[in-house]
Amino acid sequence: MLLALTSVFLPRPAQAASLYFSPASGSFSVGATFNVTVRTDTQGAAVNTTEANIAYPSESLELVRVTASPTFYLQTPGSPARGNGTAYFGGGLPSPGYTGANGVVGTMTFRAIKEGDATVSISSGKVLLNDGSGTEGLNATAGARYAITTAPTPQPTTGGHGSPVVSSATHPDPGKWYRGKTATLSWSRPEGVYGFSFELDHDPGTVPDNILDTTITTTRTYEDLADGVWYFHIKSRGQSLGSAFGETAHFPIQIDTVAPKPLDIKVPEHDNLQDMPSTFTLYFEHDDPNLDYYELYLDGVLIATIPHNPFTFENLAPGHHSIKLVAFDKAGNKTESSLSIAVTQKTPALGLDFFDQTFTLPAYILIILNLVVIILLAVIIWLVVRRRHSGNNLDERINDLQKQIDKSLEKTKKEIGRKLTKLIKQYEGQVSEDDLQAADLIKEGIAEAEEKIDTELSRLSEAKRQTRGSRSKTKDAE
Repeated sequence: MLLALTSVFLPRPAQAASLYFSPASGSFSVGATFNVTVRTDTQGAAVNTTEANIAYPSESLELVRVTASPTFYLQTPGSPARGNGTAYFGGGLPSPGYTGANGVVGTMTFRAIKEGDATVSISSGKVLLNDGSGTEGLNATAGARYAITTAPTPQPTTGGHGSPVVSSATHPDPGKWYRGKTATLSWSRPEGVYGFSFELDHDPGTVPDNILDTTITTTRTYEDLADGVWYFHIKSRGQSLGSAFGETAHFPIQIDTVAPKPLDIKVPEHDNLQDMPSTFTLYFEHDDPNLDYYELYLDGVLIATIPHNPFTFENLAPGHHSIKLVAFDKAGNKTESSLSIAVTQKTPALGLDFFDQTFTLPAYILIILNLVVIILLAVIIWLVVRRRHSGNNLDERINDLQKQIDKSLEKTKKEIGRKLTKLIKQYEGQVSEDDLQAADLIKEGIAEAEEKIDTELSRLSEAKRQTRGSRSKTKDAE
């Protein structure tokens, strides 16, 4: 089924160019792979740089591979790239550039994974003219839409009235794949039937000859069958010698005994697998349309069963890890691929409610200490201002303020102590000696800040009393 394109038109420069997909539409069954090429039509202008950001529905399509442009062969950093629902291509070439209607920007290999319509679009792009100034020449982009249909499966057929009904004890479901190379077929004997003529081959429409193969048995076993789709064909003849054969019934058998090829596991955003962050996305490439699902193991433990690309690891602990991917095809055959990585980033990120942020422990400590300093400075500035503008009741206000600050700091100290204790218990074995020392530093910093504030408040109160005493003596002398 072909569906209409969606186009987005941009302001038209003096020279115009467009980005589009080829093919722009099509119908593909679930499990099928197909290529979609991003192209540019320069409309007669010479261009030397192209760029395209692609969006696609990851629930309907799996992006198996991205291939760089052979036209704009000088790839920009990070091109080609793919993400969950996105792809990126960027490249250029020297003067005189490219002029034409079919310039390749990049190619995507998709696998259809869910029935429905799948729209692929260009979210943003560039086509720069070869004019010495890099003038933007893009004035239009065209999207594409593909119809994803249910994968057709062979179905048994009967020849109508008087034809035998076929079944199989070894391969009962004609729509499924099986690893067994021995197939046993059975059939019914309709009333008045004398014998049967049958045949097994790879042609779905074969009609057996008119020579009877059996008049007694209603079962047949075939051994050591090759992989592929086989069809059992059978027709029956009546008791009379001159009776005609009835119509042919067909029964498909699907056999697959070959394990899938090992998958190519990639982490496109990171070249050095021994210097990995704690969070990254894993991709795996293959061309086998019969692959069904995958089991993902981390350090020998099954962590996920996934239907398709990609998979994101989050907050892996520092150190060396082994990743194993087991791919199963529709017959149950499997293959294993593995990857060894080393996470060097200090993790995991500790989820703290402090300002609704997520910090690692050292960042949390630094923020707390800085806040203590800021609070201390704010209190001192406030006291200086109040000292200049307040009257005789300053002592009382200072005393009240001191009590409030002591109460607030004590509450903060207890809350931080509680959180730190909880964090250290939660991440026991992953908290370093530096972290424990930093935790003690928080408590010491708060105590020191409290002491400094109390000292400053007492000093201000004493200064006020001395000022009053001096004024009183001066007044008495007068």
